[in-house]
Amino acid sequence: MNGELLIVLFVIGILLAEYITGRPSGEISALTQYPNQKLPSMFVGWGAGEITQMYHIHHWMWCLVSSFVFALFNQFEIAAFLVGCFVQGLTYPDKFHIIVDRR
Repeated sequence: MNGELLIVLFVIGILLAEYITGRPSGEISALTQYPNQKLPSMFVGWGAGEITQMYHIHHWMWCLVSSFVFALFNQFEIAAFLVGCFVQGLTYPDKFHIIVDRR
């Protein structure tokens, strides 16, 4: 395993996540209360008849879990890339804001 390659993939993960998620400041979605992005954010919601509870699954959450899974299977290059995406996700001020206010 090449350490320099892992560092490069880590940095590419940061840069690609920043490019894809960006810092949207445009129109706010009525459903999610988040700005529209290049790729839509992931939300989980449920309720009886209508969505009453909604949770934002930030990309840093699934990147962290995925990086551990890939590392367990010795896919360290993919894990390094995903760790870069994870680190970029922690730069947002709302990184721990998970429950979406539906009011």
